Amino acid sequence: MFKINDQLIIDLTSFVDIESLYKLKPYIEYGLAKHHDKTVPSQYIGEIFLEPGVGFFDVSQNQKDNLLREYPYLNELDGDEMIYWLRYHLDIKYGQKHLHIISAKDWLTKHDPTQCDVNLVTDTFKPFLDWVEEQNIFSTYGRVNAFINEPGVKTPIHHDPPFLDKSPRDNFIWINLSNRKKFFIYDHINQQKTYIGSPICVFDNHNYHGSEASELASWSLRVDGTFSKEFLERANLVDHFG
Repeated sequence: MFKINDQLIIDLTSFVDIESLYKLKPYIEYGLAKHHDKTVPSQYIGEIFLEPGVGFFDVSQNQKDNLLREYPYLNELDGDEMIYWLRYHLDIKYGQKHLHIISAKDWLTKHDPTQCDVNLVTDTFKPFLDWVEEQNIFSTYGRVNAFINEPGVKTPIHHDPPFLDKSPRDNFIWINLSNRKKFFIYDHINQQKTYIGSPICVFDNHNYHGSEASELASWSLRVDGTFSKEFLERANLVDHFG
């Protein structure tokens, strides 16, 4: 298991203004509701799953082209609509949906704002982004994602980096402001789950993680960037991320 300061999860609650973050919860949920039509199934590559499965990124462009030729009416679907169709037609594992608040062009540069795209959704979430900047967590930040689990939907157990031995340590915060999402880090050797109870934390996403299905709708947020020197010192994370 990959640890930070000999811990699986670093609770960041005491290093931010958590009360002002909780006050934003209804507004964040307003933003998720306002842009619910822009949520799409999360797209994975199959090799990151704990159990064998096919992800959206495993569907080659050649396969898509063949499907478009076989079913010409699919050309009427836009990109997001095609994702939904593939989910129905192929045995694709996807779990929760997500909303790109700020979109990354590539996984390895998701922390870099120059490699990310803002959109109309971004404006709605400005109060939350202002909060992130006010906390001086990052010197710069890029991708911002909301992960949404409808009732009965779990997040498949997976690790994030596609190349565990080559991927750098991601600088990110993970936010969950309710106890609805049963999110955990998974020790696949000992088959043990460690649940995240913190409203804001960081963990090493080289470890397997996922969430159980819950009875109620839930969401979480992730912000990727480059931790500021001040925040690393404040949260005692210099040795790991410095």
